[in-house]
Amino acid sequence: MVTLSGFVKYNGYRYVQFGGYFGSESSRFDLINGVIIQNQSNVISSSMVKFPNDWYKLTVTYTFQNTIGNGYLYAGWVLSYNSSFAYTNARSGGIYVWGLQAELGSYATSYIPTNGSTQTRAAETCNGAGTSSIFESSEGILYAEVQAFSETGSSGVFTLSGGSNTNRVKIELDGGVVKGRVDVSGSGVGLLNYTVAITNYLKIALKWKASDFELWVNGSSRASITSGSSFSANALTELAFDRGDGGEDFYGKIRDIRVYNTKEMTDSEVDILLTKITS
Repeated sequence: MVTLSGFVKYNGYRYVQFGGYFGSESSRFDLINGVIIQNQSNVISSSMVKFPNDWYKLTVTYTFQNTIGNGYLYAGWVLSYNSSFAYTNARSGGIYVWGLQAELGSYATSYIPTNGSTQTRAAETCNGAGTSSIFESSEGILYAEVQAFSETGSSGVFTLSGGSNTNRVKIELDGGVVKGRVDVSGSGVGLLNYTVAITNYLKIALKWKASDFELWVNGSSRASITSGSSFSANALTELAFDRGDGGEDFYGKIRDIRVYNTKEMTDSEVDILLTKITS
C-alpha cells in the first residue's frame, strides 16, 4: 500500500490526475470546483483539502501493482471531459506544485523536507512537560483530543507517569477501543474500555482519585471504577507520548493534551470540556 500526497494550485490547467504509475492507481481532481472526479479501481482512498489562496492538498492511497515504487502527476486543461481523460484543446499555463511525497502505508503524514535524499520522520517528543511540583498526584484529569490512523491494531499510548510503568495514568487507542488505565505502585487499579471509531477525532478524559476512577469520551461517562488507591505525593512527574517507560510510542494526531490537577469537576463542567466533535 502506497500513499502519495502533494499541494497543487490551478494556473490554467484545471484537471489533475494524481497517483501511481501502474494500472488503475490514480485519482482525478478538478482544481476549479475543488472536487474529486474519479477514483480508479486500485485506489483505496483519496482526499482533496482546500488551503488558503486556492491551494489544495491532494492525497491518494492505492494498492501498489509493481515491485518498483513510482508515482506521477499528470495535469491538463480540457473543454470536454470523458472517462479516458482525453483532451480536446490546449492552452497556455499549467499548475503550481509543491511538497510531493510518497510513503508506504495507508495515510499521508505532514510534509517531510528531503533535501534531495530519502528521510525518515523523527518522532515527536513531549520533553520538559512537567515535574512533580506541577502535577498533583493524588487526583486529577488527563485530557486529550486525539485521532488514530487506523481502526485495527494499537496506535500506541500517552501517559502521565513517574517515568516508568510503576505509576502512571494511561490512555490508549487500540483496535477501535479507547482504553484508560491507572497503575499505582506497580498494581493495576483497573482497565476502563469504550468501543468507538478511533479514526474520528475524540475528546477523552481519564479521571483519577482514590476509589473514584472514570473514563469520559465525547461528553459522556463511559466506564468507572469505585475502588482502589491513588498515588502518593510526587509520584507523577512527566507527560509523554508513550506508555511511561519509552515503549509503545503514540502514532496518531493530537489536537490538544492537558492535565488538570483536580478531579473535582462537576459532570456539567466535564460535559462542556468534552463536548462531542460533530465536524
